[in-house]
Amino acid sequence: MSRPARAEAPSLPTTTRLSPAEHRRVAQAAAVNHQSVSQFSRDALMDAAEECLAEHREAFRPTKLHTGPILIS
Repeated sequence: MSRPARAEAPSLPTTTRLSPAEHRRVAQAAAVNHQSVSQFSRDALMDAAEECLAEHREAFRPTKLHTGPILIS
């Protein structure tokens, strides 16, 4: 059974280095949530990104020239 697409574009692999103890901890948390380590990691990364960007939202604004936010100094 294939999983539903998460976005319009194909997903890109990413690598995160964890110590064995960190990996065990992430695997335990994923198991508690009935997720794979990959699913848990993806959700945690997206949650962290949203939280970080929400804290700095005033520094980003969309423009007509670009489809994504641009950092304004």
